[in-house]
Amino acid sequence: MKALKILMVMALGIVLAMGLVACGGGGGGSDSGTTNSTTCIDINGTWNEHIVQTEVCVGTPTEYDTILTISQTGCSITVTNSDNLAIYTGLIGNDNTFSINISYEENGGTTSGTCEGTISNDANSFNTTCNGQWTNGSYTCNWAEHNTGTRQ
Repeated sequence: MKALKILMVMALGIVLAMGLVACGGGGGGSDSGTTNSTTCIDINGTWNEHIVQTEVCVGTPTEYDTILTISQTGCSITVTNSDNLAIYTGLIGNDNTFSINISYEENGGTTSGTCEGTISNDANSFNTTCNGQWTNGSYTCNWAEHNTGTRQ
């Protein structure tokens, strides 16, 4: 009889554990604004970008315009810059924020960095702040810029 009671308690424990696993384990909370959702804002397409350099490796910071092509799958983005034909990858957050990783060969070295930005609610403009480094292995310098973009 004692063995039957132990078996029933074990069976009840297994059923409860299966229920928690099937229902997601209980608890509460909300999404943190990262890219766990498949309902990210759509920024696929061609964009005009205005770049304002705030720190450069050589010369004086300047302003210039370029064109970006953004390809999007879910919350992942790939950005191609028309000036240097570099390809950047990044993620869109649930709260219209995004982050892009930059890395490309330039002038005998490697430029790398990140851009953090926000996308307007209508998905027709963005603002970013980018920071990074250029290095050729023996010399390293920092760069920074603020960018704005509008959808074509």
